[in-house]
Amino acid sequence: MRYQGITGQASEIKFIGGDSKVRFRYSDKYAHHDFDFASSDTLLVLRWVPLSKKEFSRIFGESTPYKQLWSDEVVGLKYKSQFRKVNSWSLSSFLDPDDLTKEQKNLILKGHELFHANAVSYSTTNPFNSLPAITVTARETNQVFVIDYRTGKLLWKSPKNFFSRPHDARITRDKTLTVYNNGAVDETSSVLEVDLLKNSVIWEYGSQLPLIVRWQFTSHELSGAQKLINGNFLVTHGVQGHIYEIDSEKKIVFSWPAAASFLKDILGHPAISLFKTEKIAVTKGQIQKLKGLE
Repeated sequence: MRYQGITGQASEIKFIGGDSKVRFRYSDKYAHHDFDFASSDTLLVLRWVPLSKKEFSRIFGESTPYKQLWSDEVVGLKYKSQFRKVNSWSLSSFLDPDDLTKEQKNLILKGHELFHANAVSYSTTNPFNSLPAITVTARETNQVFVIDYRTGKLLWKSPKNFFSRPHDARITRDKTLTVYNNGAVDETSSVLEVDLLKNSVIWEYGSQLPLIVRWQFTSHELSGAQKLINGNFLVTHGVQGHIYEIDSEKKIVFSWPAAASFLKDILGHPAISLFKTEKIAVTKGQIQKLKGLE
């Protein structure tokens, strides 16, 4: 199978130290979009895998002529001098035929991917059993999956039509789920916080904006959202390459046009878009070390 018509290929993940030197790397021509750490030596990676004929017939019906499609899996890789695969989770095994409308199936069959998974996130806890979990976001099927990290069993998947072309779903410290809900081409985008136990949106940013501003906030590709320790939300407008911090009262407390400020593409030209961003905690000593002060 070829990569025609699909995007997000990563091929190589580099691990760079504070001295800007590459510590080690992982190469895989089927890796794409995203990765996360389950522990200091265990990596979770999104990979394309061909959808089998058996799974194709189960999902689309035996009367549907077979077409080669890419599906997705998450692989767990343990590092000790080199990477070794220790487990994997197939997204197609969690998909029921009734999850998709007829219109969705027809649209998917016009393309090359079943899911177009764009994000994988590891969390140390989840609201269902308080154990570690993996969250995977799938744009084409409009779904988010929460998987028990230890057993591989599906804990939750979003109800039909709950999300629209989502990106960057992740479980928060409060055991809720945040996601950038991109929307279809005729829809505007929003940031959502979801109560997984009740299947209900408990916080949302986007719909309250004036129509013109709502469309300015809209990004039909890329993008992300992260709930911070202080309760605010770090939001990435992917297409514009803009980063916002929005408080729980829906006020913008920080705004930065990151792409226009410093990002460049591989040719050195100013970049426009951002995939997603994440705020991390660092100590004063770590900052000084990065600056070469220690």
